[in-house]
Amino acid sequence: MAKNNSLSYVDLERLVIFIILLLLGFRFIQLTAEVIILFALVTLLFLLLNPVVVWLEKRGLNRTWASIVTIVTIILIIVLILIFALQPITNQINLLIEEVPDIADELLGNIQRISKGFPILENITSKLDLTKIITAPTPLFRRISAISQNLIGSIFFAILSIFLIVFMLSNPKPVITGFLQFFPKDKINRVREGIILLSSNLATWFYSALLIGTINGVIVGIGFVFIGVQFPLLFAILYILAEFVPLVGPLAVALMAVLFALSQSFVTFILVLILLAVVQILEATLWSPLILAHRLNLHPLSIVFAILTAEVLIGISGAILAIPALLTIKIFYYEFYTRDFPTHFLSIEAEEVMEMQIKHGHRKKGF
Repeated sequence: MAKNNSLSYVDLERLVIFIILLLLGFRFIQLTAEVIILFALVTLLFLLLNPVVVWLEKRGLNRTWASIVTIVTIILIIVLILIFALQPITNQINLLIEEVPDIADELLGNIQRISKGFPILENITSKLDLTKIITAPTPLFRRISAISQNLIGSIFFAILSIFLIVFMLSNPKPVITGFLQFFPKDKINRVREGIILLSSNLATWFYSALLIGTINGVIVGIGFVFIGVQFPLLFAILYILAEFVPLVGPLAVALMAVLFALSQSFVTFILVLILLAVVQILEATLWSPLILAHRLNLHPLSIVFAILTAEVLIGISGAILAIPALLTIKIFYYEFYTRDFPTHFLSIEAEEVMEMQIKHGHRKKGF
């Protein structure tokens, strides 16, 4: 008897409900983006700083005071960095904004000179107006403008974040208890193991990204000074920050640097291209293997998807928080679902799927 594989009315009803709930969920995230970002950042900082507080507590310091000392130390470090770096960074940003039209014209001129002899490229470049494209009010510039206009709100959120972090660090038990109560008793051990593993993986990601980004940023900054590229400090800082948005961040900054170098001269473009290639090779062969004690085992496709989705839903902050969110999903999905699978079960199943696809393809050709 043939099996009826058609969708029933109940199946269609469930599918429609699922799609509606998914759309409502996306809309809810967009409407509450600021609150989600606030609590996500606070939770991330709590997981990163808790080991430091525990270390101070083991050395005889009261947990509340250990939390305050940790937060105050970090604030002092940030203030010192701003005192010494804010003025030169501001100067370079202001100078860059003033020179954007000239940079766009020089870049277009160099591109047109390179494209001579190629009719298709000549036709495309002759219609380009990079000054309008670069100075156009893109969503990014609109967001930056909105952030700068809402300075009071930003200060309020910063102060609120500090109080929340101090509260969570000084007395984390109520927060963890409140989180655990959402799970059945037989799953508590797995949740506990998931939190511990998540904290470890987040620390690995954050401190590794910070160290690798700093090394890359210093090399790029010094290299740009010797090559003669303008605004080396800005590009060094961008390279440091880009490491927190894997794959997409470094690629975007590298593309920006290469185009900026091309606006100066073709020789500068080649030298910058070589420098960035060397930095990438050093990161892949030395920095990452030496600094990362263990891999996070995140597929590149899942990283790109998470970053792009988070950026669309929440914005730039979402892109930065994409990796912590992806790690959270991965770890708890493992603890509650794939942990019970036999060893190599998924890889064996994947191989069988590939073999079936090949056999199916052969059958089609034979037919």
